[in-house]
Amino acid sequence: MTTPSIHLGVRADTEGVIRRLAVKAVAEIDGRLLMLRSATGGDYKFPGGGAEAGEDDATALARELDEECGRDVVRLGPLVLRVLEEHPAREDPRRRFEMESRYYDCDVSGVRRSPVLSENEHREGLHEVLVTWREAIETNRAVLERDGDRPPWVDRELLVLEFLARERGLS
Repeated sequence: MTTPSIHLGVRADTEGVIRRLAVKAVAEIDGRLLMLRSATGGDYKFPGGGAEAGEDDATALARELDEECGRDVVRLGPLVLRVLEEHPAREDPRRRFEMESRYYDCDVSGVRRSPVLSENEHREGLHEVLVTWREAIETNRAVLERDGDRPPWVDRELLVLEFLARERGLS
């Protein structure tokens, strides 16, 4: 079975490419979705982040869940969605930024340790929450409708939430 994919952005002719791979957890606890909420933007995003050099997806996701939520991956399930984003790189608009985000179904531990957030995550006020699919979708839609700055990941996370909710018969 082929993993579904979503493509965001426009491929542009550029002088080079900056690539990043991210892994994300799609996990439910007691019927609610495990998400990170931004205190500054009010939006929701799936826990996870960039894979470091030499890490496979399972290792990167375990590290990210430990850092962001203080939780262990108990079971890494199947890859359920890939999202490829392309846009001019912020660091150098002559270059193209490509990020592949891989979303995995997984089970996580019920026991929580204190998260160890990066400086950027701390500045965003990211914290773990358990929410319904509907609440996460409606909140991210409202964030996108607001005027002003919004985190760059909100468009992607809303598309993923809507896609997975439809696939699971939740919408």
